[in-house]
Amino acid sequence: MNTEHTKLVGNMESRNRVSRNRVMRSVSHNKRVLNPTIIFAAAIALVLGAPTSANAFEVGLLLTVPALINELLLLVSVIAVFVALKVYQLVKGGLLAKSWQFFFIGLICLALAQFITFSGNAGLFAAPEVAQPLLLLVMGAFWLYGALKAKQALG
Repeated sequence: MNTEHTKLVGNMESRNRVSRNRVMRSVSHNKRVLNPTIIFAAAIALVLGAPTSANAFEVGLLLTVPALINELLLLVSVIAVFVALKVYQLVKGGLLAKSWQFFFIGLICLALAQFITFSGNAGLFAAPEVAQPLLLLVMGAFWLYGALKAKQALG
């Protein structure tokens, strides 16, 4: 009985060490991941600048066909951000981790661009006209770089 107890306690201690090592690796990895994200968020804040005067909130503008398509794209892009985050967490530390990081950031750009369009349609705030196309351009660049990283990792 005593040897079984010792084996169980030893197994639990080794599992705790492995878990602690994984946590420490993920914490040190997240420090590297957050730096480009922080720089990117600061760049977006500079592009958006201070909001200009916006029209009053109008529900009628949100029910037009183009606005509904933009709202659907906003919803899908937000869902895609969460799915990409889950995939990134699954491949973290793997060969495809860097490419999924760029796909994730690109999806955030898409969601922000669609939110800017939604807020302009709803009259919440008016962003500079260059903000939405610039975010879409940055999204495409991140996706291209992510695809190149995936190609590099796989072949």
